[in-house]
Amino acid sequence: MNWETRDVSARQIHNISVLSDCYGYVRYFYPNSYVVDFDWTKFLMYSIHKIEPIQNDDDLKSALLELFKPLCPQISFSNNAVVTTEKIRTPYFAVEYKAIGSLAEMKSPIIRITKDLDYNSNYSFKIDENIYVNFPLAVNSLPAKTDSYTNLLKEINKIDEGGIGLFSALLNAESVKNANLIFKQLSYRIADLIIRKNIIQYFYPYFHEDGLQEIWDSKFENAITELAQVNNLNDYYLQICKFLSNVKDSHIQIWNTFSVGAVVTYAPFYYPDLSIGFANDTCFVLHVGKEYDKQIKKGDVLVSINDRPIHEIIQQKLAFCPHSSYAAGLYRLSIFGNLFESTAKDAILNVAFKNSNNELRKIQLKTNLSDSPVDRNADFIKKDENGLVYINLCTDACTYENFTKYISTLQSAKGIVFDVRGRPQPDVLSVISHFIHEKIELGNLLIPVIRFPNQENNVYASAEKWYVVPAVSPESKEASKKNEYKNSPVYTD
Repeated sequence: MNWETRDVSARQIHNISVLSDCYGYVRYFYPNSYVVDFDWTKFLMYSIHKIEPIQNDDDLKSALLELFKPLCPQISFSNNAVVTTEKIRTPYFAVEYKAIGSLAEMKSPIIRITKDLDYNSNYSFKIDENIYVNFPLAVNSLPAKTDSYTNLLKEINKIDEGGIGLFSALLNAESVKNANLIFKQLSYRIADLIIRKNIIQYFYPYFHEDGLQEIWDSKFENAITELAQVNNLNDYYLQICKFLSNVKDSHIQIWNTFSVGAVVTYAPFYYPDLSIGFANDTCFVLHVGKEYDKQIKKGDVLVSINDRPIHEIIQQKLAFCPHSSYAAGLYRLSIFGNLFESTAKDAILNVAFKNSNNELRKIQLKTNLSDSPVDRNADFIKKDENGLVYINLCTDACTYENFTKYISTLQSAKGIVFDVRGRPQPDVLSVISHFIHEKIELGNLLIPVIRFPNQENNVYASAEKWYVVPAVSPESKEASKKNEYKNSPVYTD
């Protein structure tokens, strides 16, 4: 099957935006226990086909009511806000999200409340200039499944996922490429985008602080237009990256793998055997493969790629890379090899460098590797000629098992330098426990407790602090178990 591509009209985008807002409110804030395992992606695909052709708001409200009433029996739509100050009596059921960093905790957030938390009996939310969605955020009894819900399930289950059996895939790789995989359908790609949009909008804790409320809807609408034109997995992946790059947070990880049935397929990218790093705005060579080590040396400065100045390439790539700061963006470009990535295997890149003598050299690099050749096992601990020991806490080699091999080396060091340029590894707390003489508490963390849409009326609960104790402390075993770091064996200085 070919990828479905087409133009999407302004009216269709408008209808999809209204659907997206309604979906976010009902899915995340209406207490309904029987939709915990509901297939929201297929529901959105089904809904997109229903609402796209609609040409006026009255018909749109009718369609939304038909779609969402099986999931939220009290839902209604109006031209104006339906305001009520009547409070719901206790006990009642409502939703509550805590520690939104684990999507697993978002699957069953319904709680029974026996104390007054000041819920009105109905809420009204604007989803368009002339459309409000009305429904309760708390109910005295959870809704029961209805015939309309059963019929809705039957309809959405008719959607073909386009999956392919593992046996067929192993016998014939081309069968995967030519299969009717679900992401080739435009409705799936838009449904995927809607889900991502709402997760950020309702649960990203810095949504308002970062000013995303000013741009989020327009960026979403632009992304719909662009996703409607993609005709391959790589462009699909890149458009998702572009949309989420509006969120200035380096914690966002976007994987280029897609699971369909028994098969996991991926958007392939290729790289030359060369990696880079940054010192301020200067991009320099960190690693050179044997194929190029006679022409390029470690430390050479990258000037251009395919005759485009390197600063232009950097700005282009950062637009597809979520990052919290410019420096963090450069770091992510370096560890993921984005500057050199190509969708084509064995593509030729014409690259210019300057060496230590400021001499310009041009070389052709071939993208023949399926993974970026970042040296993820850089030296963990090394001692220089002056007796200083350097500990790289951000290399993959930073494991507690490796650390214990160097304790005698560290004891004889004239000084120790910690390298934290990057993201420290999970075993770093175990390493730190050998360099402290008293208990260290980490952070004053607050967990957002979300009960209302649009991040309104959020409260924050204090999280129990992480802490580390000295490796030789009698408390070491208990502390390491509680805070999930590896226990340090007692040794004598």
